[in-house]
Amino acid sequence: MNERLKYYAVSRQMVLFAVERRKAWRMLQSKAGVTNKDYLAQKSLLKKADEGKIPLADLKTRTRELFDAELATLSAPAPAAAPAKAQA
Repeated sequence: MNERLKYYAVSRQMVLFAVERRKAWRMLQSKAGVTNKDYLAQKSLLKKADEGKIPLADLKTRTRELFDAELATLSAPAPAAAPAKAQA
């Protein structure tokens, strides 16, 4: 396709509105009992970056790959608990 990127100027007020809207959406989801795995993966990835487990340069160049790996970790089924042994 011959689509070109278009750049737009966005006011600070519009950015803050978008941030608040996302926050409100996450609050509604949590009140309804919905777990947003994308948000949890994002928080986990940023926490690892803040702790220095992931270098910033790595995060900037491989963001999608690291995010997908984090999401896969959260989406993996939890291991089944071992059945308790009956006492004789």
